[in-house]
Amino acid sequence: MDPLKRLWQQGLRIVLHPGDFFSELAEKEELAGDVLRQHLVYTASIPALAIFVGDAIVGQEGVLQPAFPTLLRAALYFVLTLAHVYLAAELLVWLGSYFRLLPDFNRAFALLAYCLTPSFVAGGFQVVPALRPFSLFALYSLYLAYTYAPRVFRVPPSDRGAFGLVVLLAVVGVWAALSMAFSLVA
Repeated sequence: MDPLKRLWQQGLRIVLHPGDFFSELAEKEELAGDVLRQHLVYTASIPALAIFVGDAIVGQEGVLQPAFPTLLRAALYFVLTLAHVYLAAELLVWLGSYFRLLPDFNRAFALLAYCLTPSFVAGGFQVVPALRPFSLFALYSLYLAYTYAPRVFRVPPSDRGAFGLVVLLAVVGVWAALSMAFSLVA
């Protein structure tokens, strides 16, 4: 199957049928490297490309930004996005020990890569200033992480709410730290 078609269908399943998608994810073992190569590099490139196109080609308020610095900023954003998934997965593995979970980096990485797909797609709205309010669709990623992380990690029912909150804090906290670093550099 065409990789882009597969990616499109997978993205639609994540958004429209998350219960089925994450139940299947809980039953299978995906390697982090496979998720990175087959899913994350493509979806994480959406906001990075939107930054470049929106600033250097479309422009903001009629002003175009220089292409080379904008390209560097977009590349840095892409790298930080990949780092976000990696660092949040590492943090999730570490925090999972407090819930008596076995460390499983592959499961944490896959969960976060798939949960964050709506936020990557929402980053595409950065291309046109009039569409930027639709970027709020990224909040759906937080809902997915909170709701389905306990299911994927097979957390006991008594700890599901707390674990979902820990996942949310890990995702938001790591992104906040990386965003501050990004704002210092870019």
